[in-house]
Amino acid sequence: MACIAVLVLAFLLSACAEAQDSQREPYLDKAINVTYDIVYSACGTARKSEFLLSLKSLQLMALSSPGSQDTLYRVHIITDGGLKKEDLQGLEKSSIFLFILHSPNPIAAPLFAPCSTQRLYLHEHADFEGIGDVVYLDVDTLWIDSMANVEQEFIKMREKNALFGMSIETTALNGNGSWYKGGYSRSLPYYGEFGLNAGVLLLNLDRVRATSFSRDRDEIISFYYPKRALPLGDQDVLNAYAHKHGEHIHMMSCNFNFRSDTACYDGFPVILHGNRQLRENTTSSYSSLYKMFDRVNLGQAQS
Repeated sequence: MACIAVLVLAFLLSACAEAQDSQREPYLDKAINVTYDIVYSACGTARKSEFLLSLKSLQLMALSSPGSQDTLYRVHIITDGGLKKEDLQGLEKSSIFLFILHSPNPIAAPLFAPCSTQRLYLHEHADFEGIGDVVYLDVDTLWIDSMANVEQEFIKMREKNALFGMSIETTALNGNGSWYKGGYSRSLPYYGEFGLNAGVLLLNLDRVRATSFSRDRDEIISFYYPKRALPLGDQDVLNAYAHKHGEHIHMMSCNFNFRSDTACYDGFPVILHGNRQLRENTTSSYSSLYKMFDRVNLGQAQS
């Protein structure tokens, strides 16, 4: 992982240094050919620095991607007030990024970490009317490769009429077992052999709106929450839903949600998910990668 960190940062910084000054122009004056909608929930203040680091990695990835001048990254941030617009001032002021703050959907059930269940209610959020494909990410993620890779997964989702794109919770190569298969969540049905991880979630909101997902979601919560069978909140709800509606799930490779406990060998990571507080674990090579991103000055990378 340490070698990957060096290669990733060297490439991104080299590519960012070649970015055109036109990227600093107001985005409304540009001809936009591609728009990506990326969603985070950033409630409270405990993980603010981790979230801002994820945004920095997104900017580095985007600025180093071919064709970035005619691409708009709309970054939707659901926050309860713990994050302010001024918190974003340290990010690169580039015309290819538009940061939009949203209030949480008040009907969302508080099942897990603050605002984490917002991903289950995006299709009912008034601010997301008219938006189709979105990528929802946990705040402890780092972008390692281009969004164009994710767009290919959306194409596969459209071919299947899938509602959600997710990666496996773990693989057979992980000797520690799965949260689901290992029996940690004994009474909850889950998807496939190992279950799904919701840290990186692709959604087509139009197709979600056209199904009975809202009713199914509410029934799952009403039935399993009193049994204390939803310890992972939104992820458990999605697994229970996928168990019954597997046709609505597009399985992505584990390199789109690359985690230490996945034992993923499907190629170069696209999105790294540093769950289990790996950023703070100084014995983990993941921690080194977070530190390297933290040290990057976006302004200097662009100059």
